[in-house]
Amino acid sequence: MFSSFNVLIVLRGFFRLKKWFNIDSELAFYFPEK
Repeated sequence: MFSSFNVLIVLRGFFRLKKWFNIDSELAFYFPEK
């Protein structure tokens, strides 16, 4: 149960990082010189 709880935290953090990376890719698309 404790391990599954850790997995949920990891997945939550992973999706949050994924969303940030998507935002960075969009910024790179609009500002390619950066």
